[in-house]
Amino acid sequence: ARIKAEEKAIIKAEEEARIKAEEEARIKAEEEAIIRTEKEARIKAEEKIIFQVEELARIKAEKKSRIKAEEETRIKAEEEARFKAEEEASTKADEDARIKAEEEIKIKAEEEA
Repeated sequence: ARIKAEEKAIIKAEEEARIKAEEEARIKAEEEAIIRTEKEARIKAEEKIIFQVEELARIKAEKKSRIKAEEETRIKAEEEARFKAEEEASTKADEDARIKAEEEIKIKAEEEA
């Protein structure tokens, strides 16, 4: 009976050890799953922040490029307008000089006649 009781005690101890090992394994697996989930969430959050920063940088670069292009267009338009105004002024001055010369020639011709 003593041997049977010892065997029963051994079986009970082995069963308790197995249950304890399973419980520890389950707890460890749950802890690892929590850690893995937290790590994945942190990585996802970091990736989202990186994406947002890159998107913001891209938008800022596009805006800067657009502003530069608009400024270059404005400067070019101003230069073309200035050049056209100078050209028109020069043409008018040439025309005025031609008319004045013709009038002087006409007056001189009338005086000589």
